[in-house]
Amino acid sequence: MIDKVNTAIVHGFTTQLVSVEAHMSSGIPQINVIGLADQTIREAKDRLVIALAELGVKLGNKKFIVSLNPTDVKKQGGHLDLPMAIALLKASKILPESRFEVGALAGVNLSGQLVETHEIFSLLNTLSTSGCHYIIVPKSALYMGRFFQNIILVGLETLSEVMDFLKKGDGSIEEALKKYEKVQQKEKLYPKIEVLSEKKEVYQEKIGNLDFFHVKGQEVAKRAILIALAGHHHLLMYGPPGTGKSMLAHRIPTIQKTLEGKFLYEYLSLRSRAGFALDFSETTKEPFRMPHSGVSLSAMLGGMHTHMLGEVVLANGGVLFMDEMPEYKRDVMEGLRGPLETGTVFLSKTHFKAELPARFILVATANPCPCGYHGFSHRCNCSEREIQRYFSKLSGPILDRFDLKIEVAFNKSSSDSETEKLRGFEEECLSSKEMYESILRASKCQKERYGSDELHNGTLDAKQMDRWCQLNEECLSWMSAHIKIHTGEDSMRFYNKIVKVARTIADLEASEEIERRHLIEAFYYNRRKIV
Repeated sequence: MIDKVNTAIVHGFTTQLVSVEAHMSSGIPQINVIGLADQTIREAKDRLVIALAELGVKLGNKKFIVSLNPTDVKKQGGHLDLPMAIALLKASKILPESRFEVGALAGVNLSGQLVETHEIFSLLNTLSTSGCHYIIVPKSALYMGRFFQNIILVGLETLSEVMDFLKKGDGSIEEALKKYEKVQQKEKLYPKIEVLSEKKEVYQEKIGNLDFFHVKGQEVAKRAILIALAGHHHLLMYGPPGTGKSMLAHRIPTIQKTLEGKFLYEYLSLRSRAGFALDFSETTKEPFRMPHSGVSLSAMLGGMHTHMLGEVVLANGGVLFMDEMPEYKRDVMEGLRGPLETGTVFLSKTHFKAELPARFILVATANPCPCGYHGFSHRCNCSEREIQRYFSKLSGPILDRFDLKIEVAFNKSSSDSETEKLRGFEEECLSSKEMYESILRASKCQKERYGSDELHNGTLDAKQMDRWCQLNEECLSWMSAHIKIHTGEDSMRFYNKIVKVARTIADLEASEEIERRHLIEAFYYNRRKIV
């Protein structure tokens, strides 16, 4: 009987279970690796021979065949070193057979030290479904047990320790199982990882030197950002340079929540798959991605040739900020239409397809013209043709996907003051802490209403709106008077976005029902025509 060792690989944008088997026979002494292994894996046999020789272990003058299954999937990754080493040692009878299935994820250097791989989170996520009784990982990776409490992780530092552990046979594994059960009962399976909390001292560390309180005179814009993050609405800030659009956007991370549930697992898995090192002082925080205006379409959506995750995927569960949106390439902006509508990005090439999560809040800024002062200052010398060419990349469908469009100007207009009085915060200067706490309260309302962390006001479909966003007679009368669907001036999407934004405003005010004043404020954020 040939013992197998379970492991996993990154295959394109997904992960794949792999089993490693080895067979020893007489013949010319050599180690052959079969099963579509890449150069890194083929080189592993030389690393392993040296690492084992350093421990005084010789495989003998025998022929070894190492098989990687399934055989029709290309395999890559240095983390297959340890599974191959265990398979070779079992095939040469240096390690005993076991009735327990073993999993392994670690590289091995020439001195026999186990090396952690960046993709370990996504690989463990897949390997946890393989039915392994335990998984051997580098000791530095034991923190992963916080996320996979249904599997046993055995943390070891060297190949020598792995051999000592496995030489004890089933007795050693049964001892590990009993130890696992004991610590599981005490709910102290692995060392706890510090996460961002709502405590004041932790929050102050989080926001650093940035705070919305330091932004004066742009309370309408701050209110719009608050609504956008509370209800997951897309936001466009429009106005001349120097009014604070980018400054406001750069403070968004100070009011972002910590990731929970499915979003947390997706975030960690995606970052792990992309090869990012996971720093757990930061990884529980919602992502904030800010791609440069020269970003290519493949960098924004994902590259099929290199299997590179795009910015929209890395922003999943958080915010994608596009500063000076008209400066981006037209194909890049048009490529956002699908992810903004469905929350997923579809990538395809010959013999390979992928559907990846891309549920993010789009926050964008725009100047009114190439020089930035059209309609706001006499300094503008741009011609109508230049202005039209500047905004030609911002198509109607893209602009229509913004739930909130606000003007950020040097001086407040009288209409702005009237709207502020309507809300009663004309003298307020909101701080990041106040905005953060308001977002937490609104998020709690949505979670209780929808029974899920994944559903938000900004992502409701028509059927969900009929159930959760019902309007009373007064609100219906006001909507029919101000939104002209029957004449073709306004679309049904425009009607829905007003209702969804109003639902978020009601949540921020802890109101169970949508009221007329909520609709008026929501309408205010959408009344302006962008060029």
